[in-house]
Amino acid sequence: MYFVATGTITHPDEIGPHMPEEIRVLDELREQGVVKEVFRLAVGSGVINILEAGSLEEARAHLGRLPFVALGFMNFEYAEVARLQPSRDR
Repeated sequence: MYFVATGTITHPDEIGPHMPEEIRVLDELREQGVVKEVFRLAVGSGVINILEAGSLEEARAHLGRLPFVALGFMNFEYAEVARLQPSRDR
């Protein structure tokens, strides 16, 4: 299953000291194949992640490992999405 997770930073003034650990955990999630893509909003403070997980609960648990989430500095909204299959008629 694929999910789009839209993250909102709730305490931007407190994230600085936790950035190295956030990046480390995010890299682990990428290596594990959970996080497929990460985008930063061009305007404002937030992120959009594309995830692959067995369930919504599993996706939430994976992103819950991120320090910003665990410390309450970031919240995510999740939406399950389906991959479009290429047309075979082309």
